[in-house]
Formats: sequence, C-alpha cells, structure tokens
Amino acid sequence: MKRNKSLLSLIALFTVMGCGSSTVSDSVQKAEEANPPITEQQKEPLDLTGLWIQEGKSSETRMVAEIKENTIGIFFIMEGDEDPWTYWIGTYEKPTDSSDEYTWTSENTYSGNGLLASNAESKEFSYKGGKLSYSVTIQGETGTVTLVKGEWDTSKIPASIYESGKTSQTDFKPLEISESGWTVKDGKWLKYFVDLYNPNDTVAVELPGYRITARDANGVVLGTEDQILSIIYPGQHFVYGSQAFSVDEVPASVDFTLLDVKDYNRKNTSTPSPYQPLEIVNTAIRSDQFVGEIKNSSDEDYDSVIVIVLCKNENGELIDAEITFVNDVHANSNTAFSIRNYGTNADADVSFYAYEWL
Repeated sequence: MKRNKSLLSLIALFTVMGCGSSTVSDSVQKAEEANPPITEQQKEPLDLTGLWIQEGKSSETRMVAEIKENTIGIFFIMEGDEDPWTYWIGTYEKPTDSSDEYTWTSENTYSGNGLLASNAESKEFSYKGGKLSYSVTIQGETGTVTLVKGEWDTSKIPASIYESGKTSQTDFKPLEISESGWTVKDGKWLKYFVDLYNPNDTVAVELPGYRITARDANGVVLGTEDQILSIIYPGQHFVYGSQAFSVDEVPASVDFTLLDVKDYNRKNTSTPSPYQPLEIVNTAIRSDQFVGEIKNSSDEDYDSVIVIVLCKNENGELIDAEITFVNDVHANSNTAFSIRNYGTNADADVSFYAYEWL
C-alpha cells in the first residue's frame, strides 16, 4: 500500500504543480533516458575462454581443451601417459553477443607431429547451454565429443604449441633418393640400401615408402616389394638397408622408386625442426656381432629405435646390410645394441645409423 500511495502522491504532486507541458509520462521517459534498461546488445558477449573437460569422463583417459584469446587447443589425456597428446590446435573466433548458442569454424594451425593430431583443415565447434561439442574420427569411426568447463593440469602443454602457425604445403618438395646400392648374398638373397632425403624446410613425412624391383637382362621381374619407413624430418637423410627378397639369379638391375606421399602423411614442424638426431657411439666389430650404443641427446623417450649397419668394400659397393630394433631408448642416455655379424670382412667399411621407429 505504501508503494501505491507514494506513486499516487507523486502523480498528484505533478498535477498540482502544473509543470507546464510536462506530464507523468514525460518524467518517466526522462528517468529511463538517464538510466536506460539493459538490452540484449548491452550484455557482455559470451566468453568461452578457459579450461574444458570431457563430459561424463571420470577416468584418466579423456579429452580436454583450453580456449585462449584467439586459439583453441584440444588434447587427449591417456591413462599411464605423463604428457597429453595433441589432437587439435586451431583458431577461435570470439562471440560478439550474449546468446547462449554459438558456432564457429576453427582453422587448423597445428605445426607439430602429434600422432593423434587431426589432419582436417578445419573443424566445426558448437556451444549451447554450457556445453562445447565437436566431432572426432578415430579408426574410421566418427562420434561427437562434449566438453564442459572444468580444471585440468596444463603444465605439460608448451606455450610454443599455440604460437607457431601452420605452414603452407603448397610448395611441398618430393622426397629424393640420394644414393642406393645392392648385392646378392649367399647366391639368392637380395640385400640393399637406400638413402632417402627430405628437402623440405618445415614438413616432415610420416611413413615414407619406396618400391624395390629386380629384373633380369630381358627386363623380366625377378622380384619386387614395397618398404615403408617411420618418419623423415625436414632436411634429414634416412639411410636404410636390409634384406629384400630371394632371387633365382643375379639381377641385371635393381630399381628403387619412391611411393607417393599422401597429404595426411605430411606433418608441419616449426623452423628449425625440433628433431634431435640419434647417434651411434662406442662401436666395435666382433667375430659374430656388431655392437655399440645409441646416444639419445634429446629430451624425448623413444619406445622403439631401428639400428642399421651397412658394410661396403673399398669401392663403395654394398657387401651386407643388417638391422635390429631396440626398445625403451630413454632421453639423455646411451642404450646398448648388438646386431648379428654373418662373416663380414674385418677390413670392410662399416657404417651405423639409428632412427626413431613409429
């Protein structure tokens, strides 16, 4: 009642005073102009920056995200792995209004070599009612992942992962075979080596491959096979040698042909490439084995490393080629290896190579 009486009193006051042409509606309009109501346009725009976690995932394996001023990063957190796996680094377009629904197209800017990283050029993100969703394809199966705001440990995510932009691959240069050679061992086993070179400055190639084809003097095929390697970084040589297949006569020729590099096997890297080559040290040739140590000077642990040994004569012709795989090559340490020696001459020129094996 007091409120109604006060309002009536105010109306009466304006009526009694007779304020010229002013009316109650004029006064209310002036009050609204002095203190206009908050409109939808004047509300703060929707803010999606911050940390996100996969909805309904209480286990250690889940997807998480971090949205910054202009960037979104999405990662897999795997149970038993200390470091998150990068899935997506892309652009984030800030909403311009306070609507509770928002979508944007994120352009891929990831410049690393993450094995779980998406190869898509762009990805659609949708927000509604406190939930962020997007599609994920794993092993041919596509599903929708939903994230909600939540805390997770970002200390293992380097700042540089957001800073380096994706480089263009329009000028991708094909891999090259710098050198190759072959021999026939024990009258039937074709042994060979190839030296692959990546001439690109900022693009690594995962799963590079080549085809080996042996022919007789009439050009008839004696045998052929494809060989796939692990990864070759920008400016890196990958020297590989091994036994190929058996032949029933000494080939007249052996050709090495590079296989096509698929778009999804091209991985952008920063400049210069962060890859730290492995070294072979403390080598020796025993009567029945080649021995030495893999020196890993990087801060990365490798689950598996391939070691190749090539033996050549004084003319640079291949005598033998052998390989072995070594597991658990730890960062900043030396790891011993041995490779069976099948009677290589002690005077042979022996070379060792080691590479990360995916």
